[in-house]
Amino acid sequence: MASITPQTRLSQVLDTVPGALDYVVSLDPHDFQRLRHPMLRRYMSPRISLDRVAAIARLPVNKLMDDLDRLAAGEDLATVQSEIGSAPGEPATHAADVPAWFQGIHPASIPWVDVIQIDEVSGDPFPPISLAVRQLKPGGVLGIRHRWEPQPLYDIWSKMDLQWFAQRIGENEWFVFVHRPETVTAYPTKPVVTAEVGALPEPEVLPRLVVLAEQLARGQTLEVSGLVRERVKTVADQLDQRLGNDYSTEIGADNRQRPTLRVTRGD
Repeated sequence: MASITPQTRLSQVLDTVPGALDYVVSLDPHDFQRLRHPMLRRYMSPRISLDRVAAIARLPVNKLMDDLDRLAAGEDLATVQSEIGSAPGEPATHAADVPAWFQGIHPASIPWVDVIQIDEVSGDPFPPISLAVRQLKPGGVLGIRHRWEPQPLYDIWSKMDLQWFAQRIGENEWFVFVHRPETVTAYPTKPVVTAEVGALPEPEVLPRLVVLAEQLARGQTLEVSGLVRERVKTVADQLDQRLGNDYSTEIGADNRQRPTLRVTRGD
């Protein structure tokens, strides 16, 4: 494979370095055990750099790269793993203290993205988090409830000039707060947000759509494609029940007569 750098995507390493999956999982089983799940590995590994892997594991990134280079060269996994504990750990990247921009903010007063129901079906929390973050107004703060600290998203938020900090609430629960400074321009709110669910495992479809719909602005529509024709009415009924009277659903078809489902949040 090409030379390993701190910016190398984890997916590239897992695809090309023998023993890399077992090695990475051993660094922090709580966070990385998910990589053994094929769907989560597909979602997670392309989004996270080796620099972030090292931060999660509190391992110097040079040590991480050296170990992966040794594995790539054919060195025994057990030998490489036996030396992990000898490297000095680096501090965690999430802030220990509440930042100035969060002073005086009451969590009940800000919008939230709760992706726990997606986590529980081993789904991808990124689409609803991304929608909520992109629609966050300048000066605004967003709360995220998640089973894990979303380290893979920190690189993305950094490129967007956003600020954040994370609090571990329990063994399997994190609150993450994201702030768009007043000087950072917001993305325009699209009247219609699209969601293609044809490739999703069936258990993930409803949680994905519920959490996406919860992020809609007033008057905004979520247009869903990829639903099996026989399931559209059932999914619409389930969304009506889960979302309540503040939302409306409408079954339709695209220009190729494939079924669509539109979910609109009331004005």
